[in-house]
Amino acid sequence: MKIKTTCIWLYILLVTLASCKKERPLSDSKSLLSFKIEKAYNHKLTEDIIADIVEQDIVIQIPEEVGPDQLIATFTHNGKNVLVNEVIQQSGVSENNFFNELTYVVEAANGSTTTYLVKANITSAPQADVVPHIYITIAGNAEIVSKDKYLDATIKIDGQGIFPDYEGTTRIKGRGNSTWYQPKKPYRIKLDDKASLLGLAEEKDWVLLANYLDETLMLNAVAMKIGKQLDMPYTNSIIPVDLSINGTYRGSYMFTEQVEVSKTRINIEDGGEHLELDVNYDEPPYQFKSDRLKLPVMIKYPELEDLEKKEAEATFEKMKSDFNAFEHTIFLSDFPSSNPSVIDITSVADYLIVNLLTANGEIGHPKSVKMYRPKNEPYYMGPIWDFDWAFSYDGQSTHFHSFNEKTISLSDQSFFGRLLANEQTKALFKSRWAVYKRDRLPLLLSYIDSYADIIEESWEKDRIRWGKSDRPDFRQLIDKLKNWIKGRAQYMDRFAADL
Repeated sequence: MKIKTTCIWLYILLVTLASCKKERPLSDSKSLLSFKIEKAYNHKLTEDIIADIVEQDIVIQIPEEVGPDQLIATFTHNGKNVLVNEVIQQSGVSENNFFNELTYVVEAANGSTTTYLVKANITSAPQADVVPHIYITIAGNAEIVSKDKYLDATIKIDGQGIFPDYEGTTRIKGRGNSTWYQPKKPYRIKLDDKASLLGLAEEKDWVLLANYLDETLMLNAVAMKIGKQLDMPYTNSIIPVDLSINGTYRGSYMFTEQVEVSKTRINIEDGGEHLELDVNYDEPPYQFKSDRLKLPVMIKYPELEDLEKKEAEATFEKMKSDFNAFEHTIFLSDFPSSNPSVIDITSVADYLIVNLLTANGEIGHPKSVKMYRPKNEPYYMGPIWDFDWAFSYDGQSTHFHSFNEKTISLSDQSFFGRLLANEQTKALFKSRWAVYKRDRLPLLLSYIDSYADIIEESWEKDRIRWGKSDRPDFRQLIDKLKNWIKGRAQYMDRFAADL
């Protein structure tokens, strides 16, 4: 009887539990509770970005210098899963391109969903309409007359409340090739002690670009901005400054990093290589002409002259052999599938986008064409450099003459022609150009306006200092530059279509 009673109670309990289970529906909770892009997961950030969730919109402000591609979001929700393009997302792990139309879908346990649309606003940091002033005083008030001999000097930087001020000791000399022979000289400075100047990573070696041939005084800055928008590694920062030497105003300059191998510049010190292709061919003894195309290759790093002669010669021969093997590979009919590890084709596509968009005639010679190779990795094109003969320069005094200038050869016997000769690289070039034109080109035009606002007063002082009274009105020049870029973008569309 006792057993029978126990069974009855057990039956009642099971029926009750089953009834409760039927009465308890699966949760329909499906809300996104928080959304961030945190610096802990995104190396380009200096601080966390917190989004506002407004009804079913994720509104987020992304600094332009960070760039919205491939960012990792962290989020909380009360649903079962969060998905993007039907792929389950992991907070603090999953990457997405915020340039694209992006939706986050929160799925409830019962299968219902809530869709959130990302509205990413790309913001530019506010800029003051003044520029820092650099004062250099050379020992004995000597004048800089050489690209080879450094002169001792002191340097003082008035950051104008925008950048930190600085005072120290340095050395200074001339620099450049054709630009050195212009009335307004470019310079290279080497601090006695490493320092962070104008907010840039601390180093000893810096450059002052004169831009004497550039009537806008901003074309190199525009080119470097394109490189940064493409997220090209080791692209230089450009900061406009006024320069005085020995108490005399020298004009409006661009302050930038020296292109060199170091932990804060081209970070390939551990067994890497840095090469330059340049018809000036002026850095003996460690230079050579490639076997097939006779490319003028100069070894910038490692610094072979610092090695013992036997080691230097062995390293030189190995680098020469490797480059000739690379050149041989790009002429194979099935390149790059025959050896996809010989060169990074994304770097090729980006390098050509920035140089073709700016109509940089330098790379056709080639001149100032830089390449690097980290240890046990392929060659990469870059960093970009030297846009003195870009933007349809006429070789005398003005730019912006033609939208349709061809700056590289696509023949089967040319360097860039071979790099673009296969369908894989062509497709990558086309897709990356399409994304750049759609998402970044409008930001470039805005950058031009902002940079112009900053340097307008400095530009006028430079015009007076160097007797450039024949220059057009500054704002007319800026409009001309922007219209030229728009026209050049149409050329790029045709170039891509014809590949």
